[in-house]
Parts: sequence; structure tokens; C-alpha cells
Amino acid sequence: AGTQGWVKVEFTITEAGTVKDPRVVDARPPRVFNREAIRAILKWKFKPRVVDGIAVERRATQVIDFTLDES
Repeated sequence: AGTQGWVKVEFTITEAGTVKDPRVVDARPPRVFNREAIRAILKWKFKPRVVDGIAVERRATQVIDFTLDES
């Protein structure tokens, strides 16, 4: 349909570097890409934050763009 936009997702990075508890905090256009953004972020892996040699959970925010390739 040619729709483009973005979704801002807030989530927790676990001690293992996986994602849990994702939630959409903003999106343009609203609700169009929310499901796909959540599905994508749950597949991502991160380096966990290390404090005093121990991995700890932390909250993070990511904007995911949905744009069409111009080629």
C-alpha cells in the first residue's frame, strides 16, 4: 500500500541479552506497524549491562523505521 512510518518501543534487556516486556510508546501512523515492531524487537539480541562484573537487566528504547526501498 506504500505506507511508511516508525514505531518507538520500550523494553527490558535481560541479563542474557534477550528482550522482554516490549511495549509501544509512540508510532506514526498509529497502530499500523505495532505488531511487526514488537515481533522484530523480540528477535534482537543485545550485550547486557555489566555492573561490578555481573550482568543486570536494564530498560531501553528503540525507534524502528518502516520505509520503502526506493530502488
